Amino acid sequence: MKYAELVRDTDEMTKRIVLKEDIVCWVMIGLMAVLAIIGLRLIWEECRDRKEQKAARQQATGNSFGEYRPTVTDTVQVVNGVEFHRMGPAGRVPD
Repeated sequence: MKYAELVRDTDEMTKRIVLKEDIVCWVMIGLMAVLAIIGLRLIWEECRDRKEQKAARQQATGNSFGEYRPTVTDTVQVVNGVEFHRMGPAGRVPD
């Protein structure tokens, strides 16, 4: 085998190896891009769900400011010596 043939064979082998490595690299980049898109979509949906839950809580209480606690009514029930007060709708706690 002459030196020129050896160099040509080595060059072809190197090109095949580099092509395989490039293909593997692009496949990995594609998979990472797909996973990144899926992750971003999950984060987006989680944020949207939290926003909907927050809006539902605010709508249920009627006001979005302050701390809410149930209103204690005058209705009292005594069971085995323990007093239970009936709780009314939630209202804002005064500052």
